[in-house]
Amino acid sequence: MKAGGAAPAERAREIRALLKHEITHFLDMTTTAWGGQYIFRKLRAAKSLNCSDEEGIATQRVFMLETTEVDVHKALLSTSNVAPTECLTMRHELLDDERFGMVLMINYYQGEKRCHSVPLSMLSLLEANATASEYLSRLADLEVNDDAVFRKIEGRMIEDRFIRLLNDPDRLEYSALLHLTRIHLSELPFRDLLAFVSALCRFALDATDLGMAAMANVIEASARNEDRGRALSMELRRASARPLLYFKTVLFVYGWMNEMDEPGRDAYLGLIQTDPHKAIQMLWVKRFGIDESALNLERSFMPASKIEWLKEIGILSDARIYEESFEANSGLLDHTPCGLLDFDQLKLLDVFLKDGTKITLPNRIDINVQDYFDENLQLFSDMQAMYRAQIPQRFYVGPNVIHINVG
Repeated sequence: MKAGGAAPAERAREIRALLKHEITHFLDMTTTAWGGQYIFRKLRAAKSLNCSDEEGIATQRVFMLETTEVDVHKALLSTSNVAPTECLTMRHELLDDERFGMVLMINYYQGEKRCHSVPLSMLSLLEANATASEYLSRLADLEVNDDAVFRKIEGRMIEDRFIRLLNDPDRLEYSALLHLTRIHLSELPFRDLLAFVSALCRFALDATDLGMAAMANVIEASARNEDRGRALSMELRRASARPLLYFKTVLFVYGWMNEMDEPGRDAYLGLIQTDPHKAIQMLWVKRFGIDESALNLERSFMPASKIEWLKEIGILSDARIYEESFEANSGLLDHTPCGLLDFDQLKLLDVFLKDGTKITLPNRIDINVQDYFDENLQLFSDMQAMYRAQIPQRFYVGPNVIHINVG
């Protein structure tokens, strides 16, 4: 929908918002460093399905590094009936779990009573981004309505709906990082909060290997438990634990703003509102002295290399999908959340609804999704069987391993 066009009806706004939620998941997979890594490991595992030798088993275990980052949510989640927003304190601890490695647990407290305990997981990060897009879509559709009173009333209803999401103990995978950000950046208007969430999710998902290694040094130094902090930081150095970048960035932004004088704080808060991507980079460059090239250099050449690696595996159409989506969409998403982009600005696959209805989007990747699914159904089924047969187990560097710095 273009600015200045007719405002869509309520039902249409809702459909658009839910589509933006799911499309954000697609874009996270096909335009980020994390997505390229996930697809690469998935395709290698798919190609090794019929290999029972040591190399084939090792390839499948490497893919489990990705799947366990999602599985950890349900395995370690603990909730109660207390509304999460009634928990005015959030604390975190590092848990050394034999299945999932070092996990950061976000604990919600009402007074001194712990009411919820949520593992920081890829599910939390992905759903935070998709939920931000969903609500930004609702707000963007509302903004073109000419009735100022209607905009104000509906805007309040959208924000109230968001608060209900935060208050649902059964949906903490969607809300944990949103709740964390809302507490620490309470000065931000609702729309700006969502835009910051989206920008920070993309920053974490698209962080370069060099950038993650540099940020790991800062994060390791901030840990209260030195051994466990070192073990968790080692996950960053092997391009895992990306949600930790989101979590610590929120805390570091909060801490940095509290160190500033009032004019500096106001200026930085203004930058968060006008250019959240720049504000996030400024934290790591100005506050912690990380070279900007470490954060950005690999983006000039690594995507092309990853696309070639995907093509060399030679199965499925994931390489083509990643290439077309990355080339068309990544530049837009570096500056604008998916929820604020029009459907015809993005290059996407056709969408299939639960009832089988196909939605053909304006600028589509030319793949017949139904035929693609039918032709590869057996492979998909075998992949799912392999995944279900695996016992969740993540090989990782434990807290008691001695680390030696060379050079």
